[in-house]
Amino acid sequence: EIREKYREIIDSTSFVDVTRWASSDPGTFAIADIGCSEIARDEVGMNFPEAAEGENPLAWTSYSFEQLVELSEYDVITYPVDADGQPTEPFMPVVETNTWKALPAVTSGRALGVFCPGNNSYGSVLRYLDSLDSALATLPAGE
Repeated sequence: EIREKYREIIDSTSFVDVTRWASSDPGTFAIADIGCSEIARDEVGMNFPEAAEGENPLAWTSYSFEQLVELSEYDVITYPVDADGQPTEPFMPVVETNTWKALPAVTSGRALGVFCPGNNSYGSVLRYLDSLDSALATLPAGE
């Protein structure tokens, strides 16, 4: 349903899913290509980066906050939020940086918080898809 509802956006938009783990080194973030972003890529058809076949997941690579500027090349950024829609505690240091706040996707309302309770059960996947649906609905008109 999401693929059909947002087909035009999905087909013409480059996405990146960024995250930060509780175990992340200070001053670092990761590009998520496993877990819920796999669902968005494989089931919904969203254009998220992924590791080359046979390579370690991108999510295992830490990038410094200075590298946040590289996210400017993507049309839409998704990031982790809790069930209340607030950035997750581990991700808060990212959203507090001036670099994050200056990203084109952030300043134009194209940074979307998405709740991912996990991808280990049907219920969790449905909650993620509901959150993704709600987030895509907030994209500025004409996108």
